[in-house]
Amino acid sequence: MATARGGVTPARREKVRRIFERFDANRDGGLDRSEMAALVAAVNPSVHFTQAQVDAILDEVFRSYADFIPDPAVGLSLAGLLRTYDDGAGDVDRDFAALSILDPATDPNSNPSPAADPDLAPDPNPRLAPAWVSSPNHGIAHENTWRVVEDLEFAIR
Repeated sequence: MATARGGVTPARREKVRRIFERFDANRDGGLDRSEMAALVAAVNPSVHFTQAQVDAILDEVFRSYADFIPDPAVGLSLAGLLRTYDDGAGDVDRDFAALSILDPATDPNSNPSPAADPDLAPDPNPRLAPAWVSSPNHGIAHENTWRVVEDLEFAIR
């Protein structure tokens, strides 16, 4: 599979773009705190976050990825969301599938079927854990992101 700049495949970039568009409710090109909170809750349906936990998560994301927030009123850019996934703060395939983005009944930007774009279809043989889990640093390349993950693990416990 071809990769784009930085080793990100076009299919992965497209999945992140679709996730981003799903939560950019006001279509201003950024995910503000309320839109990010909705994303965090939607991709973690079995976790019942308190408002304090959500606030702590968002504070950390917005602090760690400040370079990807050109306007605080607009929020995290698409490039910023892609970076969070690249840093291991989420599993793009799991989130993409969990949000049912390929369902034309729920997403006006979706393909008519996964067969229309096999690169965007959910993995038919999903792993129990993403590959980065077994790496020594869990696939996290940036120190700021490592701190976010540690804070999130603490907040979830």
